[in-house]
Amino acid sequence: MVLALAHWANRDVAGTVQATVVGGNALREVFPQEAALEMAELVSCLATLERDLPRARALAAEAGRLGPLPPRAAANLALGEGMLAAIDGRTEEAAALLERGLRLCRDVLPWEESHLLARLALIDLELGRPERVLERTARMRETGPRFGDGSACAFANLLEAAARQRQGEDVPEEELAADLAALETDSKLRLAQAACALGELDLAAGRTERARRLLLRGCAAADAVARPSLAVTTRALLARAELAHGDPRAAREHVEVARGTLHSLLPAARAVRLLREAAAAAGLAATPLRERGQPSGEPAATR
Repeated sequence: MVLALAHWANRDVAGTVQATVVGGNALREVFPQEAALEMAELVSCLATLERDLPRARALAAEAGRLGPLPPRAAANLALGEGMLAAIDGRTEEAAALLERGLRLCRDVLPWEESHLLARLALIDLELGRPERVLERTARMRETGPRFGDGSACAFANLLEAAARQRQGEDVPEEELAADLAALETDSKLRLAQAACALGELDLAAGRTERARRLLLRGCAAADAVARPSLAVTTRALLARAELAHGDPRAAREHVEVARGTLHSLLPAARAVRLLREAAAAAGLAATPLRERGQPSGEPAATR
């Protein structure tokens, strides 16, 4: 797992996945209680990367059967299970698991706190709880820089702007510019997440041109970070913005690109719903998810 963490620190996705799979195969030769931490770290890593989710689910179940886990293993398992619940569309359950992970991380994985706060803030926006977002962003600004999270403050500012918009405030585009530029340099992942959050609110408020500008930037960032659910969400929202802009051809192109990203083993419930809505608005029929290792006789999901 040390090798996997080294790959992850260098943002080498393929190397991380390969090393975690090798580590997972070796777990059977380790004493079960000592293996708990490695299992939990593997669950967290695979769920965050959205890779090999069946393996992540199986390892989460196995770790959970080992009895009381040491705090660091429990924190990683809660984080991983929370990410899996979010992918599945079990949003309230995801929030509860990530809240538990947040409490545990403060003692054993403090450098993860700002990342968990950001994930919870995004869930709060989705669930219509902007007041909680404001609490989390204040904490992000405090803990992020302390543990080397250089993009925490810029991301917190943008999440706070989204929360204020959710409360009905009109946040000027100029207020967002510096923080978006900072994320363009420091974190493409967070840039795409911020663009989705702000762009979706702009679409709902009828600010379609601003939404389109944001989502074009977000789409380029999402394509660079290889998170399928985020890439699909960004494309689905951008398709809606293109329709509002009067360009149905561009909207259909975004829908088709997004369709090629999803597969049957990545539920990505929210992304699938947004994509289905965008496809219907663009006049495209629902089609089955691309199959990947789907058991014989199991019906394909649709999108």
